[in-house]
Amino acid sequence: MSDYKYTNASCAPKYEDSLAHVNSKLTTERWFSITINPPDDLQYWSSQDRIKDFIKGFVSRYCPLSNYTQACMLHGEVSPNGRLHVHGMMDFKDTRQLLSFYINYLHVLGLHCSYDIKVIADADNLQTWLDYCNKQKLFVITTDDLKTEYNHLTSWNNKVIPGVKYSKIPMQ
Repeated sequence: MSDYKYTNASCAPKYEDSLAHVNSKLTTERWFSITINPPDDLQYWSSQDRIKDFIKGFVSRYCPLSNYTQACMLHGEVSPNGRLHVHGMMDFKDTRQLLSFYINYLHVLGLHCSYDIKVIADADNLQTWLDYCNKQKLFVITTDDLKTEYNHLTSWNNKVIPGVKYSKIPMQ
């Protein structure tokens, strides 16, 4: 469990380790653990419906993540000091997609939050991480949720995530 301890420092797995695990034949080794601690502007401390506002803001800000992963599942929780954050898993279909994530999105993610990403090495570690993610599980955000929001913001097709209220963003 200590292998998955959250740190505030933004860091990523070593390039060589990432490629070795992505190229592995074991499907569990393609998974990466991720913890995202969003900044204060996404905490909605005084909101009447804080969790829904957090989900809406989180998905709007981090929806491009769906373009760089094959699958993503994020479980929301509250820390002892009351901050909302997510723990989850990401899967990349191949080395090219993993490199695209590192080259095109990781620096953007670091501008908007603190995060921690680690390779999940085997099935036992995968189960341990899933158990850790599920300890509170206030909500779950999936790749489909992120893609739906990305489509909504980029094509104005009015798709929405169930239970989340959207305000129309004026076109400029």
